[in-house]
Amino acid sequence: MRKGELAKFLFKKEYVFKDLGCEPRVPGGTVLWEIELLGFVDHGVLEDINEMPRGDKRKASFQHLLTIASGHKEVGNDLYKRKQVSQAISIYMKAIKLLEECSLQDEKEEKEMNAILLKLYSNMMEICPI
Repeated sequence: MRKGELAKFLFKKEYVFKDLGCEPRVPGGTVLWEIELLGFVDHGVLEDINEMPRGDKRKASFQHLLTIASGHKEVGNDLYKRKQVSQAISIYMKAIKLLEECSLQDEKEEKEMNAILLKLYSNMMEICPI
């Protein structure tokens, strides 16, 4: 599905209610759910860094690591919105550590790194103020 797309799904009632259905209020047959995709967080880039050997992380390009750190930030934001604060903090810390340990080529990369670090630290301060 794409963002904003509306889809209809038919499910047999045992897949929706399992043993919690209560006849006769919940009739037999199938259940129709209409679902609109409002947004999503791509977790694919997060798995990418976890599969890299430790030495390869240092060899990875800054842009690649920045993409991964940005993905961590988005996942952390999503976790925070769902009130999963400790998991959000953990993800933010992974992004911070990744950026603080990466090798920079020039001042432009340093500015990009500092901009996302500022957002990550700001999010952390919002979650657990001093």
